[in-house]
Amino acid sequence: MRSSHENEKGTALAMALFISIVLFGIAAAYFSLSIGGYENSTREMACVQARLAADDGLDLAVAEVKSLVDPGGDGLGDLTTTAPDGRTITVAAERVSISLWELHSVAVLARARSGADMVAEILPSQELEFSPQAAVCTRGPVITTGGIEIDGRDWNWGGTAVVGPGTWGILSTGSISNTGSSKVGGNGIAPARPAPPGTQLGGYSWSDGVNQDGDGATDEEAWDGIDNDLDGLIDEDTNSYPSTPDVACHLPPGTLKQTAIWYGTYYTNPAQLEAAILAAGNKFPGGAVIYCDFPTWNPADFGNFFNDQPSILVHHNPAGSATMNNIHGKFKGLALVDTLDHFNANVVLLGAMMSFAPAGQTNALGNGNAFFRFSSAAIANLPLVGALKVKVRSWNRSVAQ
Repeated sequence: MRSSHENEKGTALAMALFISIVLFGIAAAYFSLSIGGYENSTREMACVQARLAADDGLDLAVAEVKSLVDPGGDGLGDLTTTAPDGRTITVAAERVSISLWELHSVAVLARARSGADMVAEILPSQELEFSPQAAVCTRGPVITTGGIEIDGRDWNWGGTAVVGPGTWGILSTGSISNTGSSKVGGNGIAPARPAPPGTQLGGYSWSDGVNQDGDGATDEEAWDGIDNDLDGLIDEDTNSYPSTPDVACHLPPGTLKQTAIWYGTYYTNPAQLEAAILAAGNKFPGGAVIYCDFPTWNPADFGNFFNDQPSILVHHNPAGSATMNNIHGKFKGLALVDTLDHFNANVVLLGAMMSFAPAGQTNALGNGNAFFRFSSAAIANLPLVGALKVKVRSWNRSVAQ
């Protein structure tokens, strides 16, 4: 028979073995939990990185749209990029209107993927600073012919009623000649033939002898967008006709052209613009800057209906020799153009027009039953211009597809 001492030794051994097994189990469980925790932490970190990468994709796409630069050549706002660690970001962009873009970004990492959607409103940032002096303002001589009617009285938004005295019908630094049955009105006076006094002003000079900025000098600034007198102000007391459409609107050179490129309304030949007019329902693109970068538009047809929102039409080159001939249709907004050559029957321009043809170039207004009608409401609601700004209209985390 075993002694009690031997029994105690066996019991202790069994107990030690049991404790070792329990400790081993605990260690194994702890190790398993540690591995699982590590995996979960790594996976969670990857998910966070994927979400951040998807957001980075949206930022990159917005930067492309704002800059109008498409480095990948795959479409503005569309992009695919792969980082050194192997992660990929893909963004699909769709322009659903002039100002709204839908962006869908997907990021794929080794352990996770994530998506993000954004609806962004991207618009130029500033209102146009333009003060029309007349329904039609020119540097060169003006001749009105045929049955054209130029009215500087203030017409309502729809061009259906006079709502105020308005401004001059025609203002020119050159001469004005009214022929045929053409009529001119303005400053509260209805159009008539011959043009009543107070409705048009030829031989106008911006050198008015008035010290407009209170600096002790008079008419010291050329209207050229440059601080000629080095007083920190630009074009504050002008003595000349504005040199370009940008300068007339107090904008840096190239602003109107760049804005038109962003709006998608920059045209290098008449066929492009005519196709856009047809696609818009036989009317001018509305609420945009339309920049015509070609020398001649003949015949120039604005379409049969007013554009829904006032637009800014620019047809200009550095020589001031861009020409619109045999003009038809309807337009609402501000036209900044060079030479005008004959408005034909059924033309209605609602807003204001300024010509940048040289002083020796005659603008022929007429040759049909055409109407120029000044409208301060149209000028007050012109589209924004300048550098782009972004408003996020909606954002959400989406399924990565």
